[in-house]
Amino acid sequence: VRSMYVFLMIRRLPRSIPFPYPTIFRSYQLWDWWGKIIPLKSLILNGTINAKYIVFTDAEDIMPRRRDFSGLKEAFEFYNASVVLGGHHACWASLASNLTDGVQSCAFARSVYPWSHNHPYVQAGFVMARKESLLKYLQELENEFSGCRNFDDQVAWSILHMRRYPDIKVDTMTKLMSRVDKARYSRV
Repeated sequence: VRSMYVFLMIRRLPRSIPFPYPTIFRSYQLWDWWGKIIPLKSLILNGTINAKYIVFTDAEDIMPRRRDFSGLKEAFEFYNASVVLGGHHACWASLASNLTDGVQSCAFARSVYPWSHNHPYVQAGFVMARKESLLKYLQELENEFSGCRNFDDQVAWSILHMRRYPDIKVDTMTKLMSRVDKARYSRV
């Protein structure tokens, strides 16, 4: 259902999307949060995705800041990072994790983005990255967290953000995407 919504949402704007958009959730069985990591990594490794930049979104709570995707690359480059993650108003890493690094990642986000009162924390429902860097970090996520019993991609990305900043940053200014609940009431 999540993948169909992404596909249908994007299908409404086919002329405005200047890049390919494969849907990856359809074939992932027995859903868990690895369903956002492993299939994407596989698409990069097998050559299905060969673009320089990769944009990955969830369907449920993320939408583009514009009606089309113009300016997306420029907005990404603004952050001067190889991976930019979505921004969120709450730190899920401290709420959903018993990992010490999860709690530390919340404090870290507040310290590096003190001006951002609305979106300083990682929202794993959106990632824009250079392909090579994303592959490297997806492999690091798998290597680092595959032993976790209750893996949560948002907690894992929060920890990786803390460890790999400034190469990984958060879209604190919502230049790329925004949560649907926030974007509904703001100008797009």
